[in-house]
Amino acid sequence: MAMTPAMLKAYTSGKPVKSDPAFQAALTATLSEFQAALPAEHPFREDLATLERFLIARKFNVDDATGMLNAHVSWRAATLPVKLTDPVRSDLRMGKYYQYGTDLNGNAVIVVRSGLFNKERKLDEATSAIIYILESALQQSELLSVLYDRENFSIAKNLDIELIKTVAKILGDNYPERLKGVYLYPTGLVFKGIWNMVSPFLDPRTRGKVHMLQNKSDFLKYFDASGMETRYGGTLAPFDGASAYL
Repeated sequence: MAMTPAMLKAYTSGKPVKSDPAFQAALTATLSEFQAALPAEHPFREDLATLERFLIARKFNVDDATGMLNAHVSWRAATLPVKLTDPVRSDLRMGKYYQYGTDLNGNAVIVVRSGLFNKERKLDEATSAIIYILESALQQSELLSVLYDRENFSIAKNLDIELIKTVAKILGDNYPERLKGVYLYPTGLVFKGIWNMVSPFLDPRTRGKVHMLQNKSDFLKYFDASGMETRYGGTLAPFDGASAYL
């Protein structure tokens, strides 16, 4: 059974169609078609979870998903494993981004502290550091939660558009369907107003993964206290970037 436009629309709109037998039959058929399009020696041919993620990213179009997956294989060969050179270690130790703690579902959490961003960084070193964190986090869980900490953030000092664009492309091209949720903290009325203007342009599934946290009590809706740093109202000791990655 082929994936119909109605099924695709229902899925991308965030409806719980995965339990529907017709959708499951169409997904199984599309996965089989995807496998058949790959050579026997392809590193992901038998990895159905990866095939499904790439299919979703390309709206279940097998040709597009095949091209995306093959590009990903080439990217991995050229990029991984990340070498922890002294400059990359130094970037990691700044504590701008790090894996630490878990969400309520046990997924690894990547903390992004935007107030520590430095636009004078070297792009390749910062990018390598972020890829290293992503790969390390995915050793712990299939899905990732991102806590985006906006405390002490300054547009003039910390807004790094070049890094954001670079990382966004890497995530879109190579880590589809890995995101459990993005948690923005703190969020005031101005930020919420901006979000209300931007969010209608996102598909419902993506929009549903973004959560605004106004105060520390909001964290407990998504994180257990034992999986959060004390700065967010949890019991974990603060991440010590200076002693990490020795």
